[in-house]
Amino acid sequence: GVLTTGSYQYQITSVTDNNGCYAQSLGTPITVTVGAALVNATISGSGNDCDGATSWFSLHVNGGAPPYQVTYTLDGGANAVVSNYNNDDHIGLGALSVNSHTVHIVSIRDACLDLVPSLPANYTFTIYPIPNAGATVNNTPELCNGGTTDIVLQSTVPSTNFTWTVANVPAVTWTNAPSGGTISNGNGISIAQLLQHTASFPTNVTYTITPYGPLPTSCPGSAITRTVTVNPRGQVNDPADQSLCAGAATAAVIFTTNRTGGTTTYSWTNSNTSIGLAASSGTGNIPSFTAVNAGTSPATTTIVVTPYFEGCAGTAQTFTITVNPAGQVNDPADQLRCAGAATAAVNFTTNRTGGTTTYAWSNSNTSIGLGANGTGNIPSFTPLNSGTAPVTATITVTPSFEGCVGASETFTITVNPSGQVNDPADQTLCNGAATTAVNFSTNRTGGTTSYAWSNNTTSIGLAASGTGNIASFTATNNGSAPVTATITVTPSFEGCAGTPQAFTITVNPTGQVNDPADQVVCNGSTTTAVGFTTNRTGGTTTYSWSNNNTSIGL
Repeated sequence: GVLTTGSYQYQITSVTDNNGCYAQSLGTPITVTVGAALVNATISGSGNDCDGATSWFSLHVNGGAPPYQVTYTLDGGANAVVSNYNNDDHIGLGALSVNSHTVHIVSIRDACLDLVPSLPANYTFTIYPIPNAGATVNNTPELCNGGTTDIVLQSTVPSTNFTWTVANVPAVTWTNAPSGGTISNGNGISIAQLLQHTASFPTNVTYTITPYGPLPTSCPGSAITRTVTVNPRGQVNDPADQSLCAGAATAAVIFTTNRTGGTTTYSWTNSNTSIGLAASSGTGNIPSFTAVNAGTSPATTTIVVTPYFEGCAGTAQTFTITVNPAGQVNDPADQLRCAGAATAAVNFTTNRTGGTTTYAWSNSNTSIGLGANGTGNIPSFTPLNSGTAPVTATITVTPSFEGCVGASETFTITVNPSGQVNDPADQTLCNGAATTAVNFSTNRTGGTTSYAWSNNTTSIGLAASGTGNIASFTATNNGSAPVTATITVTPSFEGCAGTPQAFTITVNPTGQVNDPADQVVCNGSTTTAVGFTTNRTGGTTTYSWSNNNTSIGL
């Protein structure tokens, strides 16, 4: 009979021959599809895609009896025929080139060999290129802490969009961290990120960059990596200041740092080349040199050292080298003193300024009353000399300016003994006689002794005072009794007065006798005894007489 639209399956259930024998096999079922009247067909496909993708299209025929035979062309090429096509099967086109492509349906015929009366319009789609970011330029493969990256994005496809992620090794603590991001239409645009960390070593920041073609496909390209090494800024441990004496060798300055994982270099400037560091600037460590200071006050240079870690300048450090001049002392005046007279205090002075000068002294002769050595000024003291000649002590003073020993100076303290005079002999003589000259003498040697004398009785013919020896003079005494003058002589040895000595000159008056009375006696009579008398006192008067006529019995 007449079948309506649909599918019908026929299966032989039994077969017998004329002998009533059953068939051993009944065969496979038969399907009969009764199609509706062919109306039209629609087309769809894989659509726009990326280079390398496999493209396809499919048809859906409304009506007719499947399977169908499809005839089509691709991009105006030769007809291609696909038989036994069922609705919505994929017809593979393979991996097509980057371009726009068109599928044109030439015909669709069903199993009854009827043609689809209304064919679908051409199916057009585009294969887009896959971007390649390999030309991306990293202008900052090494970056100093606090610097900004400059990774210029490049792609083979115009209007490429870029995304990136970041990772860094080794781990650090960031104050300005790298971050992932996206840039649309990024060709020629730089990934510019300020990077700063707190570590003392470098870290490598890897940017993994993936390019995506423009819409509608946003075809992803292969990821590329660009690495930026973020170096810490240079660091230098603060060198110790130095203070030393002119002529001494400085300690070599070996710069050190806490930076690891790279090389730190150092550049320095010197503010004062007069100290013996001739260069006003330099690089690397500073070797030992001989410090120089010919002035009167400390000379200081400030050295500023700037560290560079892999070329990244860090914070400069400053230190000083102070060169003290050698100590200096002004030559003290020599002193000349009498034994027992206080010395002048010796207050040492110097032309050095800008620091402290100390003084150490030694004494070559402690018998003068000063110790063998000491420090600082020498106060006044009572000098000693119990000898007969001057005693000289040489004092050597050595100055030190802030510990820097300078040239010594010497001065002397000479202590003269007090004057001495040997006791002159007393003299006794008669009025009108010449005295013996008095020549004073002394046991003092090594200098000159002078003498000053005084006379308490000028009537003897000697002045009241004088200096030097006393020449012979005519002694005078017009009185009736002896006159004694005491002469006191004071010796001075080089101006140092000694113990006075006294001696006397006694002048006796000329003898005198009172005139005895004349006697007149008779022959044979006894004369009156003659007892001589005188007005002289204070001594003994003796008398001698002579007789010019012995015939009288005398």
